[in-house]
Amino acid sequence: MVMQDNEKLALRDIKEEELAQIRCEHNLKFWQTFSLDHPTDKITYTFRKWFVSNNFRFRAVRWLAWILRRAWVSLPEINLQHQNSLELLQSTDSDYSEASKFGDQAITGELQTWAGYRAGALSGNFGGESPALYKHVIQKSSAILRSHNPKNFFNLGVSYPYIDSELAKHFPNTKFIGIERTEVIPLLNNHFFADQKNMLSISGDVFEFLKKDALPNSVFFHARTMALLSRAFVERAYAAAANAGCEFIFGNEQIGVSRASGQPYQFSFGEKPSEIYRKRMFIHNYPAILKAAGYKVVYIEALKTGHPDPDYRILSFIGQRV
Repeated sequence: MVMQDNEKLALRDIKEEELAQIRCEHNLKFWQTFSLDHPTDKITYTFRKWFVSNNFRFRAVRWLAWILRRAWVSLPEINLQHQNSLELLQSTDSDYSEASKFGDQAITGELQTWAGYRAGALSGNFGGESPALYKHVIQKSSAILRSHNPKNFFNLGVSYPYIDSELAKHFPNTKFIGIERTEVIPLLNNHFFADQKNMLSISGDVFEFLKKDALPNSVFFHARTMALLSRAFVERAYAAAANAGCEFIFGNEQIGVSRASGQPYQFSFGEKPSEIYRKRMFIHNYPAILKAAGYKVVYIEALKTGHPDPDYRILSFIGQRV
């Protein structure tokens, strides 16, 4: 997937009006809007997808889905999930630890995610949004690496390091460092990728590794990670990356129509609150957070993937330290 030509990264200052053009599809059909985003949708998803071609059947199944959702949401544990999402949205927790309420469950959740990505890498069948995302990220990362020859590529929430391993083969002078909250994932990664000497997986408090001037001329990378963390954490992480000397922040995070408000998120360089995208997933105003941390946005795009929901995009962006 790494580019074979000599393409380099073209950087330019992104303007406010360009951010306004980043829009996700809004007028979604009912079965698209809620696909697999609620426990009861697993029951009605396939039926809704077929019934949508007929108005009467569509109305009937829409009412069925509505009744099931209302009945299910009254259960205490589902109500609790919703309240937890609202509380997390307002959380000022900025830690990166096993005790964090954000993201996958420590150890068990991370292991399950790691195993799924590894199976996809070994079979060559990633599915969903991953193929388009991986191709895009490897191409953009390759362009950064060719253009600026960074010393380190620091991956927050690395999980299974497919992207890192592909890049490490072609850029032996760059050190690829991936960090996780728990020790188990780094143990596995360092074992399975022991032959790639410019790769290292570590665990612990990310801010211990982002001390002043700890990573000069480096790339701070994250993909499908910040959407599961608080805005307070994103702000702290970007500021720490700048303090550590990271020249670039390269982010790739899920965005779409908010399942809470029913509206697409509008990015801006001005102050905007984060919003719930799906339960326990959030859309943050990354351009403004980058600006506050001392980075200018030099590239931004809403990447369409093979995800079944038509509004689903990966917001891909690069910030360069001013």
